[in-house]
Amino acid sequence: MKKLVLILICTLILTVFIAFNYLLWDREDKIKSIESLNSSSSVKIEDLQKKIETLDYINKQLREDISDLDDQNTRLRSEKKQAEEASQAIKGELEQKNEVINKLKQEMDTASLEAIVKKWVENIDSTKYEAAYELQINQVEDSKFELFDFISSYKNSIKSMKLKSIKLDNEAGSNQNRGGITFKVVLDVEKLENSSETIFISGLNQVFFKMTYEPLKERWAIWEVSSTR
Repeated sequence: MKKLVLILICTLILTVFIAFNYLLWDREDKIKSIESLNSSSSVKIEDLQKKIETLDYINKQLREDISDLDDQNTRLRSEKKQAEEASQAIKGELEQKNEVINKLKQEMDTASLEAIVKKWVENIDSTKYEAAYELQINQVEDSKFELFDFISSYKNSIKSMKLKSIKLDNEAGSNQNRGGITFKVVLDVEKLENSSETIFISGLNQVFFKMTYEPLKERWAIWEVSSTR
């Protein structure tokens, strides 16, 4: 009987000891799990903090960029306003100068300039194309090619050309003619049959001889012959 009681007591003690050890192991596992979770959470929190700091820095840079752009925009608006005011002032000065120039044109002796136009018409009428070309300003560097094109155009188009009238064109602004002189000219033109295209038609033609001064050659010359101002 005593042996049975002793065995039961030992069995109970052993059971309690095993249960206690199990509880201790379980507690340690939970502690380790919690520590691991806390460690992982700390890493995530640090990572989030770094991202937040990065976003704060980017946000700060963007705010600075926006501030710089606002300053630039303000400066550009101011410069634009100043440029517009300067442009208006220059435009007013040019209009005033054009009025003065047009007035001087009306009062100047244009006989020598009219003589150039008349000579040009006479040269075309008498097929002296090179002489007529010499009264003009060369428009390209390769003047030989331009001369050939000039001669070909008039030789294959114009049979005769007579001057009917010439007068100073006061309606042509200097901005349209390099600050030069424009003559309104009426020509009586007879074209060849099947002639190549030119600005002239058979019969009376109103054309504009635009003239300007050539400083290098120290002379007045024809800059353009056109059907329009």
